[in-house]
Amino acid sequence: MPKVSVLIPVYGVECYIRKCAISLFKQTLKDVEYIFVDDCTKDKSIDVLEKTIEEFPDCILKVQILHHSINRGSAVARNTALNAATGEYIIVIDSDDFIEPTMLEELYNKAVNEMADIVVSDYWVDFKDKSVYKKQKAPATGLECLKALLRGDLHASTSNKLVARKLFVDNNISHFEGLNLGEDMSILFRLFYYANKVSYLPHAYLHYVQYNASSYTSKISEKSRENIIKLIEIIEIFFQTNKIQDKDLWQDFDYYKLSVKSILLISCEKEERKKYWDIYNDSVPYLYQHPTMPMHYKWIVLLASKNKKYLLNLLLCILTLMKKFMR
Repeated sequence: MPKVSVLIPVYGVECYIRKCAISLFKQTLKDVEYIFVDDCTKDKSIDVLEKTIEEFPDCILKVQILHHSINRGSAVARNTALNAATGEYIIVIDSDDFIEPTMLEELYNKAVNEMADIVVSDYWVDFKDKSVYKKQKAPATGLECLKALLRGDLHASTSNKLVARKLFVDNNISHFEGLNLGEDMSILFRLFYYANKVSYLPHAYLHYVQYNASSYTSKISEKSRENIIKLIEIIEIFFQTNKIQDKDLWQDFDYYKLSVKSILLISCEKEERKKYWDIYNDSVPYLYQHPTMPMHYKWIVLLASKNKKYLLNLLLCILTLMKKFMR
C-alpha cells in the first residue's frame, strides 16, 4: 500500500500539466502513486504528460493514466481516480496547479504522528504578476472545521488537504456526477462531518493557479450557477437526513447560503439576475452577523432581498466600473 495516492484529473491543461507533473515527481516522499485521469481532453495534455513522465524513470511504475471514452466532467474524473487509489492517504491536485517538493512528506508525517483523519495546510494563490499567501488555521475537530468551511474561514479546496482513504471508504463518499463547480465543497463538507481528528500544518505548499482562463473557476456560467444551487440542496438534504441539531452549524449554513446568493447576483447579467432576487431570503436575518462577507457583498444581498432592483443594478454597475479601473 502506498503512503499517498495523488489524484489528478486532466482536461484542457496543455500549457500547465508539465509544471504540475514535475512538481509531483520531485516530491521528497517516494512511496506515492500518481493517478492521472484523461477526461477525453481535446488538446495535447496527455502527450505533454507522457513526455514529462519519460524524464523521471524512477516514477514510471508509480504512474497510472486512466482514460475516459467521453468527457464526463471533473467530478467523475475524480471518482475514477478515487476508485483506483490504494494509498493510505488521498490528495487531489488539479492539473493546472503545482506543489512544493516537501508537501506530501510533511503532510503525511503530520497525519501519522498525530493520527489525523485530515491534515490542512496553508496555500499560495498564484496570479500572473504575484503570489498571495493564504493562512488557514484549521480547528482540531471535523465538526468545527465544517463550521469554518461554511462561514468562509477555511478554503473550500481539497488540494491543500491530505485525507485518510478510510474516510472515503468507510462513509461511502464520492463526488456527484455533473457537479463540476463546487465539487470540492460537495465532498469536503462530508469529509469534515465524519472526521474525528484534524491537524493543521502552518506552511504553504499548494500553488493555486489563477491565470488559467479555461478552468472551471475562472468564469461562472448559467450552468455553473445551477451547480452552486444544487450544492446548497445537497448540503441541506445531508443535514436533514443526519438529523443535525447543532444550531451553530445551521447558522453557518445560513452564512454559506448568503455567500452563494451574493455570487449568483454578481456573476450574471441584468436579465438573468431577477431569478435570484428572492433566493435564500430566509437566511437574510443573519446577514449583518456574517463574519467573512465583504460589506459591499452584504449590500448586494440586502438590496436584492428588499427588492430594490434599481439600486442593486446601479451598485453592481459601479462595482464593475471600479474593477475595470483598478486593473
